[in-house]
Amino acid sequence: MKKTFLTIAAALLMCLPTFAQQQKVDVAALQKKIEKSDADIANEKKAAKASTWVKRGEAMMAAENAYTNQIFDNMEANMVQLMLGKPKGMEDAVIDNTPYAKLLYGALNLYISADQKVKGWEVVKPVHEGALDKAIEAYGKAYELDAKMLKKTKQGLQIVSNTLGKNASNSYFLRDFASAADYFEKAYEVSLMPAAATVVDTLSVFNAGFTAYFAGQYERSVKNLLIAEEYGYYQDGDLYNVLYNSYRSLCGEDKVKLAEAKEFLLRGLKLFPGNANVITCLTDLYLALGENPEAVVPMVQEAIAKEPENAMLWYGLGAIYKELKKYDEAMEAFNKVVALNPTNALAYYYIGNLYVLKGDELNDQVSRSWGSETYKEDMQKVLNLYGQSIAPFEKAHELMPQEIAFVEYLKVVTFRLRNESPEIQAKFDKYNELFKQMNAQ
Repeated sequence: MKKTFLTIAAALLMCLPTFAQQQKVDVAALQKKIEKSDADIANEKKAAKASTWVKRGEAMMAAENAYTNQIFDNMEANMVQLMLGKPKGMEDAVIDNTPYAKLLYGALNLYISADQKVKGWEVVKPVHEGALDKAIEAYGKAYELDAKMLKKTKQGLQIVSNTLGKNASNSYFLRDFASAADYFEKAYEVSLMPAAATVVDTLSVFNAGFTAYFAGQYERSVKNLLIAEEYGYYQDGDLYNVLYNSYRSLCGEDKVKLAEAKEFLLRGLKLFPGNANVITCLTDLYLALGENPEAVVPMVQEAIAKEPENAMLWYGLGAIYKELKKYDEAMEAFNKVVALNPTNALAYYYIGNLYVLKGDELNDQVSRSWGSETYKEDMQKVLNLYGQSIAPFEKAHELMPQEIAFVEYLKVVTFRLRNESPEIQAKFDKYNELFKQMNAQ
């Protein structure tokens, strides 16, 4: 089939500025500073001075950021051209099923999205290997020699932390999750240094656990997530979701070991009884251990008895019942949620979803009795259940118009019912068109 569209790289090439003034990195000068620093720390007298190590940290960070100091996420491609000039080459690339233009500058490659913005980079030829680690070591040594240098070491390590965060985000974009975890771990460790004089970077240690999970490094993931938990960084309870999935992957078929997960999941449930992910993990754990997942229900009910007006507790109870396929009880709980909090879009969504699930369940039963005297009447009951999902789905859409899943459900349900009335046919036309528009964005 003949292509009738331009690749991103080809399209970008057509709009490059022709008057760019390229800013070159003076690699020789940066390397000369590092060579001088190497000589200084080899000199016993100079190595005893904190200022020598501060200068070394500065030289290493200048080398580390030489190619990317002025590059930032979502930077306009035209700005890149004005700053770096035209690339030596350009090719198409795909990352996580998304196409990009890859600009080749020799020592640096940049990834440009279809809307012509920088999304990531690769440093092909670093000015100095290991510069980041050596900078961390240098600032730590400077503070060790003279605590009065705190202002300088704090400033230097703040630059280090910013660079680690930037590099971690870039590695995540490149889907190099192990490297992202490396950078996040270092950012956390830097925040613990006396020379940094800053608060503990709990976000980075959580992200280290999160990215290690995606890298398949489950033991590392568990270690970092448990550290985050110790500091009280829960990410609204989602920490326990990632922690459980890492732990389960780590345990494999060892049910005795897996049973230990119950301890931290129950902590998560106590802290975040309305978090559906925690509840799903607990339900999955009980099933994996061959235990009755309904044991979770009284835990949430006990919390509700203490706080009957807490909408999130009812939300959690609804999520449990949904997992247990007790659709009537789940619907009762989610209806309680919207009574307490009429702006909870997800609760309306789940009410609509439960009507669909009940309709699907009845449809399976009715289909097996095709040709019976009550078939037509029973099938109408199925359609009525589907029809009852429209109002809550529409309410969810009204509250969160940007959520495409709500629109997709409305499209599917109204398609099933489009022959029931002209009004529903009109709804199908509306949501089908809206879904196409949202899907194309």
